[in-house]
Amino acid sequence: MSMKKIILVLLVIAFLAYPSAAAVSDGTVTRSLSASSAAPSATPTITVTLIPNPTTTFASPGWGATETLPAGFVYVSTTADGMTDLGGNQYRFIKLGAGAVEYTVTVAPSIAEYTFTGTFVDASANTGTITGDSAFSVAAAPSTGAVVRSFTSSTVLPGANFDVTLTPNPSATFASPGWGAIETLPAGFVYVSTTSDGVTPLGGNQYRFIMLGSGAVTYTVTASPTQATYTFDGTFVDDSAAPGTVSGATSLSVSSVSSGTVTRTVSPSSVTSSGTFVITLTPAPTTSFDSPGWGAIETLPSGFTFVSSTADGVTNLSGNQYRFTMLGSSSFTYTVTAPSSTGSYPVSGVFVDDNAATGTIINTTLYVVSSSGGGGGGSGTGGTLNTTSSKVPITTAEKPVTKKPATENPVTKKPAAEKPATEKPATEKPAEEPKTPGFGLLMAIGTLSIVARRINKRN
Repeated sequence: MSMKKIILVLLVIAFLAYPSAAAVSDGTVTRSLSASSAAPSATPTITVTLIPNPTTTFASPGWGATETLPAGFVYVSTTADGMTDLGGNQYRFIKLGAGAVEYTVTVAPSIAEYTFTGTFVDASANTGTITGDSAFSVAAAPSTGAVVRSFTSSTVLPGANFDVTLTPNPSATFASPGWGAIETLPAGFVYVSTTSDGVTPLGGNQYRFIMLGSGAVTYTVTASPTQATYTFDGTFVDDSAAPGTVSGATSLSVSSVSSGTVTRTVSPSSVTSSGTFVITLTPAPTTSFDSPGWGAIETLPSGFTFVSSTADGVTNLSGNQYRFTMLGSSSFTYTVTAPSSTGSYPVSGVFVDDNAATGTIINTTLYVVSSSGGGGGGSGTGGTLNTTSSKVPITTAEKPVTKKPATENPVTKKPAAEKPATEKPATEKPAEEPKTPGFGLLMAIGTLSIVARRINKRN
């Protein structure tokens, strides 16, 4: 290289290294990392590339950049035309022309999150901040184990306490010296206590739990007072410091309304006056009612009388309102007696599940009907034919007719035709009417007798 070129290079380097009265560059330099993370090992390395743009802003005589490496990272080499170690893990790179600069570093051995920072100066000695990739993570290989989250219930009441359990698996991956997890609680939830060997509040509703050995971790929190659906998230490290994401249950509902249902069925579908109904209440799904159990409050219609129940507990609250309690998720029955009055009677009720969330049991109508054929014929058919009572002696009904011919006047003993003017209507002798059946009644009795005889002959 000629002396002239050497002097030119030295002047460019000096100019780029010590700019004076610099303005903000209208160009950019973007940093690109060959990887965003790595596992700690003896000699992991990555390549950092600094790309200037547009080339006209950096072309002549060239440009430079100053990079500050994260603590623990070690500079290895560069494609730049010049490099100066400024100390404190800070390096200045010089490039003649508008080409990119690459440099290689060894990654820090410690598991942590790291950040690159840097500035640049363009061909006109104007400055700027390097943009692009800046974060780098050093982390162990993902854990081969798993930690599963579970809730005591997927639905809780506003402001209620409930438990969250973190269960590691397999135990061999978490046994010695132990394991840890970081859980982020939803906004509005409050940490209460834990069974872990150690807990550290990290801020922002985030908590670190430490467990010696491979046992599960349970922690108690108070739910938000606001009804909504909330999400939990968390990470863990096993006994080899290998990380993972907590799996299992993540979504939890805060609500005073049960996610389960209770169905009422009635047997029989109707009864007669003062009859008996058996009413069954069935919860579903059983997981919403099993532990410690559930309850219901039923309001019977006016006039109905409670008899008995298969529930584990029954309390008469007031009037015709009864509270039933059940240990576990089984259904139960209760028996009631209907009033004497016929009609349609609605039964209403509410229930509470094993998490104290409530719900409404759909109304059911109880039907009390009149007995078939009773009370003057009920259905209007007059009942069944009684052949014994229909056998009225014909002689008793016909006696007045056979003794007194219709053509003879019963008073004068003369034919009625001789003195028609003296004949009196039957209505003038009311005292004798009960003794002599009317013609229509006689005909009806006669007809019934004939029907009865025919039926007897057929039988």
